Amino acid sequence: MQPVVTTEGLTKKFGRTKAVLDLDLTLEPGEYLALVGRPDSGKSTILHLLLDLVHPTSGRARVVGFETTKAAYQIHRSVGWVPAHVVPPRRVTIEGWLDRTRSYRRSEIDGSLRTRVIPQLDAALTDNLSELSQAELGLVALVGALQKEPELLLLDEAIIGMRAHEDLLEELVGEYRSHGGTVLMTSRDLAKAGAMADHVGLLDSGDLIARGTIDELRQLGRQRLEIVFESDPREDIFEASPSVVGAVVQGNVARVLVHGKTEPVVEIARLNGAKEIILHESGVDELVADLRNLGVAS
Repeated sequence: MQPVVTTEGLTKKFGRTKAVLDLDLTLEPGEYLALVGRPDSGKSTILHLLLDLVHPTSGRARVVGFETTKAAYQIHRSVGWVPAHVVPPRRVTIEGWLDRTRSYRRSEIDGSLRTRVIPQLDAALTDNLSELSQAELGLVALVGALQKEPELLLLDEAIIGMRAHEDLLEELVGEYRSHGGTVLMTSRDLAKAGAMADHVGLLDSGDLIARGTIDELRQLGRQRLEIVFESDPREDIFEASPSVVGAVVQGNVARVLVHGKTEPVVEIARLNGAKEIILHESGVDELVADLRNLGVAS
């Protein structure tokens, strides 16, 4: 079975700005990958390249078996896309907008999804799109994408855009995946994206610097533990652990910086009377900085 997405050296420059840099990416059928990075990391540009909304400066990409620069129409028929910011047409109802997806599919579209989801937005199919919030528009766009029964679902910043309907978002994407659907999502929320997706690709200035599960990526970087003991511990308590980068003990509280697995550090803490252990998870900025500074970014 061929990959749903493959890119080879995919690069996009806007003037002197490198939005995407030599991207080699493979997405297998049924996989759920989240591309995570800061707002200027190239996440949306990658999706735009896969849809041929912008042309690459160099490199190539294939989506659902088609070359992006040669078969954009076929790709759009087989891919569901929810943009980061939905701009609805004027004076069009929800039902009218959803009906437009029929032009991308020759087969009949099952209308049960829209009749189940739209009332959960406290809306009716006859409501005008202009009456909806941006989060509601995102959910309507997701319904439109899913009712096409796409081979690939592209979600651009859906976690942020649909935060008010997060449970519904996860339910709909989960149903799609239960039937073998493939998802490529972008997000700036590392923790949430890591919890939802199978794998995370970490982006920095258009460069895919690491890919793995959220736990694998965190272990590549530095993890921060705050440990509260029953009584004041020895200051050298963590010296025997090779994964400890540094530790500061103040009274009965130790703040420990770990590179690698945290389990050995937790075990030492518990053996020495720890009563509370708090893991301060790195955000995307901290993790990118760690991987760059530690020289483990690909």
